[in-house]
Parts: sequence; structure tokens; C-alpha cells
Amino acid sequence: MAHVTNQDIALAAQNDDALADLVHRYNLFIIRTASVSCRKFVTKHDDEYAIALRAFCDAVKKFDPAAEVSFEAFAKLIIKNRIIDYLRAESRHAGHLSIEEEMEGGRDFSDDADREQAEVQSAAAEEIARLSAVISAYDISFAELPEASPKHQKTREACAIAVAYILKNPSLVADMRRNHSLPLKILQEKCDIPRKTLERHRKYIVTATEVCLGDYPVISEYLKHIVRSAEET
Repeated sequence: MAHVTNQDIALAAQNDDALADLVHRYNLFIIRTASVSCRKFVTKHDDEYAIALRAFCDAVKKFDPAAEVSFEAFAKLIIKNRIIDYLRAESRHAGHLSIEEEMEGGRDFSDDADREQAEVQSAAAEEIARLSAVISAYDISFAELPEASPKHQKTREACAIAVAYILKNPSLVADMRRNHSLPLKILQEKCDIPRKTLERHRKYIVTATEVCLGDYPVISEYLKHIVRSAEET
């Protein structure tokens, strides 16, 4: 998927041809997000794909560039929510709940855009809580990560290489999770990364690896270079 700017999103929100082009560029993203949400592989012939596609188009039109969340994270959450709503509806009896009954149950349809923006923020908080529980086993706290993150591009690239190598080797993932530590010697030898760099950024590499392994769509947007490197390697 080519780099997309906020200007591209804004144009697509106003122009059908630009929207069609954006959908084409994001097609794998839409399929992957729908598949993760359904916990099954989704194709263009499935109802879930049609729902995900409509959700993506709605995300384009509702996205606020001034928000502190990227378009990809925003679109992922809207697609996920729409898929979940669809699956819940499918599981109900023939008599679906009316909008009035949904509202009485606490759902407010008065401003979907604001609601979905709020859900992004809520999802971020939920992801942080889940990730914090995972990395605590490595004696890492979420509050430490800003300080533990690499400050220079070269170091970030080295960390991305380390994460990608771990992800490519399930045995290393298993060892890392079992021992709650990085396979420093292997990474040093196989990735040609100085041990000092690995030790200094251990918390960052571990956390980035767990983010790539888990379901953290919002947090992963802050680690785009790591996720992209892992997917391309």
C-alpha cells in the first residue's frame, strides 16, 4: 500500500473517483481487518467484505485529520465495530432490537462521528491495558516505553530488523515468551546488531514484538516502521 496523506483522504471524501482509487489501494487492508474481526478469512464475495467496504468509505468521510489518531487506526476500529454489529445482529432471533430499544440500552445514535472518535480513544486505552498486562511479565511498564524508545533512525531500523527476525522464527517467539527475555546472542549473530544496542533497547524490542503478534490496531500505528518491516521481511 502506497503512502497516503491526509490530503488524499480529504479528496477521497469529496470525490468518488478518488474514493475508488483509495479503496483499491487499501483493499488488502480492508480484507485483513475484516478477517481479523471475523476470525476467519474474508473474500470479496462475503457479506463481511461488503460491510467492511462500506465502513471504510464511511471512515474516509468521517475522518478528522486534527484528531490524535491516524486514519488507519480510525478505519480499523470502524470496520471492526461494524463487523461486530453485523455478527451480533446475525446471532439474534428474527425480531431484531429496534433503534429505540438500542438507545434505551445506552446506545446513542445522535452523533455517530463523535461516538466513533470516542471509541477510538476508548480502544486505545483498552489496548494499553492489555499490552501492559502482557509486557509486565518481562518486567516492563508502559510508562517506561517513551524513554526506552530509540531516538535515532539508524537505531530504529536496527530494532525493526530484530523484531522482524524474531517474528520470522516461531521458536524464538516461544523462547522469548517462555523465558521473558530477548534471545540477545542469536539476534547479535544473525542480525549483526551490537549487543549493547539490543540490551539498551530490550524493552522497546520486546514490546514492539508483542504488538506485532497481538491485536493492537491503534498502538501499532505508532510503530508503523516496525510493523511494515515485519510484514515486508
